[in-house]
Amino acid sequence: MRSFDLQDLYRANPKAFVAAGALIGVCFVALLAKGLAGTSSGHAQLAAHTRPAATTTRTATTTAAAQSGVTTPNPNYHPSYASNVPSSPIDQRFAAAMGASGPDVAATEAVNPPAPAWTTAYPEVAASSTRNDQAYATAFLIELLDRNYRTQSLGDLERWVAAETASEVVPGLPAEAAERALYAELMDPSVIGGTASPVPTGAQWSALARAGVTQRAYDLFVNPNPQWSEVQSKGFTSADPLLGIDDVTGVLATTQGRKTTTKHFSLSLVLGSALYHKGYGAAGILQWGLN
Repeated sequence: MRSFDLQDLYRANPKAFVAAGALIGVCFVALLAKGLAGTSSGHAQLAAHTRPAATTTRTATTTAAAQSGVTTPNPNYHPSYASNVPSSPIDQRFAAAMGASGPDVAATEAVNPPAPAWTTAYPEVAASSTRNDQAYATAFLIELLDRNYRTQSLGDLERWVAAETASEVVPGLPAEAAERALYAELMDPSVIGGTASPVPTGAQWSALARAGVTQRAYDLFVNPNPQWSEVQSKGFTSADPLLGIDDVTGVLATTQGRKTTTKHFSLSLVLGSALYHKGYGAAGILQWGLN
């Protein structure tokens, strides 16, 4: 089996180095082609049938806004990152690849997320779910995917995504691009060369609302991503101690009138230290698939 080399991955698809999440997505493809992928042991199933309840008090990290039903993050909160992280050869190649993708990184930096906020329709992920990567992945994805298009709005979802964001803290990726990668991947995937997202466009959302469509995610299975473990085994380091990737599969049920259809979904969720609350947040969504 040939050894893993990030330079090979970059030459194969430099566009994918727009953000760390996109880069890691290329790692998946390359590693699978090399036969390094496999099912991890200890398949974890987490209960995922209902949206977690909103927390009522998070005084350490949030402040209530004047508008009823809206909570805005405390602007003074900052996640904790490690200092003086030693740089490995793979980190240096990673940083060089990011530097070579200057125009694409600039496009990600130019994405303009709304001000972060939690609302009645999209509350903050419960504190109890932010302490474990698998619990957070499940809670985050349920809230992202469970929808009543008529009573919930795309604008509130966008503000919630901004509030639950973590930065993709990787060598060579500027902070603004790192903090906007999740929003770009969900709301404007064309910026990073992607095409698929679990979030419909504004026009699609309006059409689904008029049709009275609802959807619900359940039977989520969350596993550590084996390719991410492979990257780490080669010496990759990050200043964010929570940076990692989980693979997730589940069922998405869509209801219109009396008809319900179900499809299976899959994705890889990049996780990290949340920008606006303690514990885990979402840094990126990769390889969204629905069938």
